Amino acid sequence: MSFALENISVGKAQEAGLADHDRCTAEWFIPREVWEPLADKELMRQEAILVTLGEGILPDREALDDDGYPELRDTDRHPLCKSYCDYREQCLSDGPGQPAVPVTLNKKEQ
Repeated sequence: MSFALENISVGKAQEAGLADHDRCTAEWFIPREVWEPLADKELMRQEAILVTLGEGILPDREALDDDGYPELRDTDRHPLCKSYCDYREQCLSDGPGQPAVPVTLNKKEQ
């Protein structure tokens, strides 16, 4: 598995006539024994979210940091929440903590 660091946005690269590979400035190769435990922790975190959703509540906003440890996310202040999250407005509307959420089954599950 490899990850690439992009220092030129898609739009700027198109304006400059650059190919996708011209946007990369570095590449890292991460061995499986490094990334697999992090992926397993993330899967367990997501499964726990599904359990709490089944109970009708939304869990605390938590993600794994770069070292794989749980980190609470403050929607008002966390840089990733402020800049990148598509659901920021919903989180602000819901408020802090574990808000109740309506649980509905889709037709396939009924």
